[in-house]
Amino acid sequence: MALSCAGDGIMVKKIQYRNAIKELLSQADKPISTREVYTHLNDKFRWGVTMQVTANLLSKNKHTENISPKCNTSEYSARQTTYWVIKNG
Repeated sequence: MALSCAGDGIMVKKIQYRNAIKELLSQADKPISTREVYTHLNDKFRWGVTMQVTANLLSKNKHTENISPKCNTSEYSARQTTYWVIKNG
């Protein structure tokens, strides 16, 4: 089946990204951070994704579930890290 317009190619990429995320989370033995998913996608695919796209793919995917965010503080900054797991059932 040929792609009919440029927009279809974008949807195919998102499906590939979702499948890669699902595979990564299902093979993990611990929750994975958004940063780790982002790095995995950019290492796996020639054309990587932005952090915003990664966060959207994770949050809007019916197969993923976020664990409560953890706040990492240091002397100079505070960051919130969200961890993800695959949903059961």
